[in-house]
Amino acid sequence: MILNHGINSLNTSGVDEVEILGKKYKYGKIGNKYWLLENFDHKVGSRFNTVLQDTNMQYSYCCYYGLGDESIYGKNGLNYGLLYNPFGVQDIESAITNTGWRVPTSDDFNDLIELAGGYSVAGYHLKSDDKKEWQSGLNEFGFNVRYLGRVSGSSYISAYFDQYVTGFFAKYESWQKQPSFKFDSNNYVQTEQSYYNSAYYVRLVKDI
Repeated sequence: MILNHGINSLNTSGVDEVEILGKKYKYGKIGNKYWLLENFDHKVGSRFNTVLQDTNMQYSYCCYYGLGDESIYGKNGLNYGLLYNPFGVQDIESAITNTGWRVPTSDDFNDLIELAGGYSVAGYHLKSDDKKEWQSGLNEFGFNVRYLGRVSGSSYISAYFDQYVTGFFAKYESWQKQPSFKFDSNNYVQTEQSYYNSAYYVRLVKDI
């Protein structure tokens, strides 16, 4: 397992694999939890891989970045996992009920970020160290945040693919907005409440 308890304690030996809903994922121990080290990639919801237009979606949705079109920014979204809107995240929760895994809460992400040095520097320690993806990133915990966007939405405009920001949704907490944790070219991590027509990646977590 990955045994990380501080900024300079990386040990990547023994990364394990787990099968969830028919797909295998790498996972490891970070702090006092097991985390998937890859983005979740399981189709849920009534709409899949279509263009997002509604400003107040009331349906479950997931897609690949750029709808899987490799010509967009020269990267194939099929290799990065699925992006989910808030209703899609809720469908994930239902789908994985009997697996022992769950969608992380905001507290789970806060613990991870604090372990990685706090919000001001955690991006640097958690992002992929592939220089083709990020100019700065150590991947010090094996969490491997990869560089390929999100679907950005709001209450007043149609959603669009945003190349420059990526991140993860946490477990649904309140009506209309969903907690998200964002990474970009800077070293810090940002958190915000995102709208229904936004879509982010999802990681799963398991209590030890």
